[in-house]
Amino acid sequence: MAHLALFILSMSATSKNLTDFILSSNIGSLSSHWWSVMTYQFIHTKIDEFMLSMGALWFFGTILQKREGCMAVLRLYVVSAVIGSGVFLLAHQIFPTFAGRNHMMEGAFISVLAIMTATLATRGSRYTVQFGSVSVLLWQVYLGVLATSLFLVYEHNIACVLTYLAGIVVGFRYSSSRQDDSRSSALKLPDHSQQQGQATV
Repeated sequence: MAHLALFILSMSATSKNLTDFILSSNIGSLSSHWWSVMTYQFIHTKIDEFMLSMGALWFFGTILQKREGCMAVLRLYVVSAVIGSGVFLLAHQIFPTFAGRNHMMEGAFISVLAIMTATLATRGSRYTVQFGSVSVLLWQVYLGVLATSLFLVYEHNIACVLTYLAGIVVGFRYSSSRQDDSRSSALKLPDHSQQQGQATV
């Protein structure tokens, strides 16, 4: 709902008003617009990119939420947004020639990509989803959204490449950390069968 409200607002706002909330590659602007490391993900100036991001967020986020809970998805969303903004800024400092000058970052796709990746890694490649009477593997939906984003979201510069990779890595790291937590919990569980066997001897 926040994305939808801010999208409608961004459509009616002037470009000058939006600049305060879009992340700029000029790192010096952070002193006066520090909040842009988070707010950039709520600004969408293209309706096709907005529809893709929100559709993927709803689809993959719902699957992940059923397994991990709402707060886990929200934390992943926020963390990946901050990491994505950090990667974007660093890319422009380290590779200014290949990243472009006076570049702006907007949209939620990097956070959505992290949630997509975490969902796929957590559920597994054999997980299927139903579209009416048609069954589709989750990885096929993932690749479909990713391929579509290359036309609607992706920009031809090193900063965009690195932020895409950041979203994927954050998603995989989240999944692996959850699997490690599950294994640790399983190891801590007492062996009731062995205890019962010792009691009956």
